[in-house]
Amino acid sequence: MYLQQALIAIAICIQAKIPILIWGSPGSGKTSAITSITKFFQLPIEIVLASIREPSDFSGLPVIDPVNKTTSFAAPDWARRLSNKGQGVLFLDELTTAAPAVQKALLRVVLDKVVGDLALPKNIAIVAAANPPDEAADGNDLAPPMANRFVHLNWPNDAQAWCQGIKQGWHIGSLPLLAQNWESQIESVKTLITGFISKMPQMLYQFPSDPTQMGKAWPSNRSWDMAIRVMAACQSANISDEIMYSLIAGCIGEAAAISLSSYLREMNLPDPEQLLANPNSLVLPTNRHDVIQAILMSVVSSVLRNMTIERYRQGLKVLCKGANDGVVDIAWPALSVLEKHKPADANNAIPEMAVFKDFLKLVA
Repeated sequence: MYLQQALIAIAICIQAKIPILIWGSPGSGKTSAITSITKFFQLPIEIVLASIREPSDFSGLPVIDPVNKTTSFAAPDWARRLSNKGQGVLFLDELTTAAPAVQKALLRVVLDKVVGDLALPKNIAIVAAANPPDEAADGNDLAPPMANRFVHLNWPNDAQAWCQGIKQGWHIGSLPLLAQNWESQIESVKTLITGFISKMPQMLYQFPSDPTQMGKAWPSNRSWDMAIRVMAACQSANISDEIMYSLIAGCIGEAAAISLSSYLREMNLPDPEQLLANPNSLVLPTNRHDVIQAILMSVVSSVLRNMTIERYRQGLKVLCKGANDGVVDIAWPALSVLEKHKPADANNAIPEMAVFKDFLKLVA
């Protein structure tokens, strides 16, 4: 991965509020890159060095109320500053030099964004950086529960980018912006991922047997959920397959990502834009409900990425064609997703919708 690709990957996770952990050698520019990205998006940042913190810096300091005879856990100043700003980035630096007790205290911060008794706003993104344990001062491997809360990204030592930066100055370049409705892509991605897991259920949860891999990315119910959000965010912003694959592998590990990639290639899905241009060209495979679901949801996803009344109506026609071809029970969920995002001035008054009359009666 090149430097600009890594910056794009980090930018996607920050905007989608998916915790990301950047692995790289000391002095390779991780911290500078993160601060530059936050400047690009005009986001406040709080840099917290995990190596010099105590567990109470994350679990909160106990404060006793003698009147009510209760104890609360006060959040530190950095958490209150982020909370007051309502958005921003919490950057946990030097994570592998944090003591095991500090890592334990961080578990709820990373997963639930709760510091002491203070719940951080949902618009706070969490980014961490770490040196490999053998390159860190008094380094510790990440515990599996901590590792499984992050997307893992290997930081590149891009010699060409370094030479260019030294000669011409350091510029972050252009970074993609996620659309406000990017989460509308999640339903179509869920269809792909659940189809894969249904075919290969052993891929859902694989706790690493190799101790050296326990602090890295591995597949679990939680990390697959992150992979779904990562994939949806990448698709909505038309991010390259290479960057999307790196982020998915950073969620579930290389082995699971390779299996997923092979499954998606084997599906050989048609171009949804061609189907929208000519709904009658839809040809569905037999005895492959997972592929049929993926085809129909890919059409819905394509419409949602660029919604117009005309594209909405063309999407309806594709789904009606699928229903008329004998898969009305599969086409109906896709139709339900599309209708959730119906343009204000659009209507469903097309003759083809008659195929769904029995389902429409149930929801009338």
